[in-house]
Amino acid sequence: MRLVMSEDGGRTWNRDSELLIYESAEAKERETHTQCDYANLWEDIVGWTFGHPTALLLPDGVILLAYYAGLHDKSMSIHWARIRA
Repeated sequence: MRLVMSEDGGRTWNRDSELLIYESAEAKERETHTQCDYANLWEDIVGWTFGHPTALLLPDGVILLAYYAGLHDKSMSIHWARIRA
């Protein structure tokens, strides 16, 4: 999972400043640029071991990021990160 900033409301993204937030230990998730049909997408979702990132910009300019992650579907937890922009 990577954090990428946009200065124009999401029209463009600065991939040069991309920040790696989480990397799956098992790496069984399909890469996002890979084409797949709807059935394969649902099959992939069952195996995902991280996701649902939510970000909040705090008054001091720090980004608070929360997401779930774990080694497998029976061992998940909530993770968080504080990121100074």
